[in-house]
Amino acid sequence: MHLVRFLPERSRKFLHEALKFSIVGGLNTVVDFVVFNLLLPIGPLKANVVSTIVATTTSYGMNRHWTYRDRPRNALRREYALFFLFNLAGFVIQSSAATFNTAGVFAGLITLAFVAWLFSALMRYVEARLLRWKPSMTSA
Repeated sequence: MHLVRFLPERSRKFLHEALKFSIVGGLNTVVDFVVFNLLLPIGPLKANVVSTIVATTTSYGMNRHWTYRDRPRNALRREYALFFLFNLAGFVIQSSAATFNTAGVFAGLITLAFVAWLFSALMRYVEARLLRWKPSMTSA
């Protein structure tokens, strides 16, 4: 029995969109992890920068053409610039967690990294939904 059918249409659309956004985020977390580990021999900072750019670009494409395909489109440069800017902010938030590992407290680092990841994912979702790919006035 699908309980989703009892929700209002607006809530169903939101849940469907949030699920797609989460799938894209999960897939691109894997992309980021794989690219980072493949490039680790060039150095952790360079590998992290390149893997973030690759994951950001694939995330943009997946979100634009799957998650938010029914939304009005803006100029590609503007959309990607906004997307990259907010992903850069998320990158800084997540990377800052590593600076707190000076005492070697692994559990604290994992917890902090998870909280940073959660916050940056929420920030990216809000930005995508409210700033970049606004719902059209007819679909609201």
